[in-house]
Amino acid sequence: MTENEAIVKQTIALNNIKAFCTMRGIKLGELERSIGLSKGYLSRIKVDGRGIPFFRIIMIADELGVSLERLVDPYVINNMELERIGRQIESLESKKAELLKKRDALSGETV
Repeated sequence: MTENEAIVKQTIALNNIKAFCTMRGIKLGELERSIGLSKGYLSRIKVDGRGIPFFRIIMIADELGVSLERLVDPYVINNMELERIGRQIESLESKKAELLKKRDALSGETV
């Protein structure tokens, strides 16, 4: 693996870590604290370009309840976004159906 490939994978992992934290409603600092990292550790890694040691990535994956493969999947954020959009569409369709029923009920009453 080239240095550029390693940096790309590192960036993917950091972005996915943040996405999983957001999805679970926890702050990055809370994740860091729960696995014994200093506050700001993950942000500093992104800024200074250091790598996350492999054992730490495993700890993070375990703490977030995701597989290592999912944590470094370059498409995980896109998939999460698609799932979120799908849930929003389902919710809107449900609301639309309710409104149509109300409309039909009101139409029946006024006739």
